[in-house]
Amino acid sequence: MQGIKAVSSHFQSNWTQTPISWEYYNVKEEGILTNDPNLPIIAAPYVELLSIKSMTVPIEKSTKRCLYAFHIVFSIKEGVGMESFWSAIGQLQQTYENKNINQDGLILNFEEVQVGPNSVRDGRSLHQATMLFSTYECLQ
Repeated sequence: MQGIKAVSSHFQSNWTQTPISWEYYNVKEEGILTNDPNLPIIAAPYVELLSIKSMTVPIEKSTKRCLYAFHIVFSIKEGVGMESFWSAIGQLQQTYENKNINQDGLILNFEEVQVGPNSVRDGRSLHQATMLFSTYECLQ
């Protein structure tokens, strides 16, 4: 799916708030986020394809509306507080919330940032933020 590549490329080029853990990109296992215990906060993104909907006339038959969930798990070292997390959420909102972004010739239509569940693992607090986005892609 073109949307996964496009959002990954945009995030890589525009995210400066925290280090990004690409080593296990698109793997949901939370234990991977403890690979550098000295970093106060790490962002680990992954993308889910939620649905594909066929479009009708006059759009050509191969064009589909694809709905994705762009998740970012923030791994925060215990004892450093939540200021860095909330600052990162603010940056996500400023960069993506309710925006249409043109990346690699594909328009990504983002919805609002949702802060999701949290947990603690291996001395790090894990917090998830999710943004739904849709694209119109030609799938053959």
